[in-house]
Amino acid sequence: MIIEKYPKMLREYGRAFAHINAVELLLTKIITEKSQILDRVADELFLGMTLGKKIDIANKLKLVDKTIVKHLRELNKRRTLLAHGVTSITLQYSKTVKDQVYISHKKHKEPLKKEFLSETTKNAKEVFGKLFDELCKFLDKPN
Repeated sequence: MIIEKYPKMLREYGRAFAHINAVELLLTKIITEKSQILDRVADELFLGMTLGKKIDIANKLKLVDKTIVKHLRELNKRRTLLAHGVTSITLQYSKTVKDQVYISHKKHKEPLKKEFLSETTKNAKEVFGKLFDELCKFLDKPN
């Protein structure tokens, strides 16, 4: 497979996905804590639920700040592109660009470059920090 020719890019890809998964786990915890769902019930409710649906729930129930929701939605667009687009890798050969790898999903197309992956990782870390602060504020509130 062509992607195996780029081990550094694969590492960045994995790093981006790991941070996005951490964001999703923390968002799930926030929904569980703030809505007071029992952990064992939450496990069943969220099993197989998409990140997009979790964002919709958090937004609808006003469990996280709107600016965080905006960042979550952008991160989810990138996650979707990474998750689904990697199966549709295309090569574009031209006189100036050789062996450029693109990922695409529906009408969104991005060159799969370290900058895109690094920016995705950076955004995920920032969103994680905001979600963590949000959870800490909630847990520190007296009942």
